[in-house]
Amino acid sequence: MPPSGPVALPFSLAVAALTLASQPAFAETKVGVAAAVKNQVQGGNARSIAVGGSVFANERIRTGDAATAQFMFLDKTVMSMGPKAELVLDKYVYNPDRGTGGQVVVNAVQGTMRFVTGSQNPTNYQIKTPVATLGIRGTVVDLKVSQVQTFIGVIEGSLTIRMLDGTTLTIGKGEYVVISKTGSVIGKGPYNGSDPNK
Repeated sequence: MPPSGPVALPFSLAVAALTLASQPAFAETKVGVAAAVKNQVQGGNARSIAVGGSVFANERIRTGDAATAQFMFLDKTVMSMGPKAELVLDKYVYNPDRGTGGQVVVNAVQGTMRFVTGSQNPTNYQIKTPVATLGIRGTVVDLKVSQVQTFIGVIEGSLTIRMLDGTTLTIGKGEYVVISKTGSVIGKGPYNGSDPNK
């Protein structure tokens, strides 16, 4: 009579391994959902993202030429993206049972975006851009990242901006700053939610 236990166990493990291998690498780290999607929006592995679709930590998200998207994270953070935008969800740590210890790090690669902080401590949020790192202080912030400069406008709260050379700059509600690709401030002034450089 052939043994059943030793033969069945490796087979079941092989099936489980094949099942896991066919899933995205970020399948176990869901951090939010797509609340609104217009036209072509892609996530990791070039997968198409539709309304209600999940988004994951370490995932790169891109919008098409005429596409927009809005994502809500587990902590109620909201990230909106305009056409031809790209971001990476570098890090997402959130435990609703604990008031501290969380962290949200978003890498804004290109395009226009609006970031609205959620229920975590305001200091838990950080946005990276090609020219500076933004420390959030309970903020609604607009970004426009291009190859030549980065526009940063604050609608609510304030930002501490760490420049490429390590110096810091703080801007508050109703202010904007433009930073060149070399890390120099090339413009600043009042901000009402409409990019003054358009």
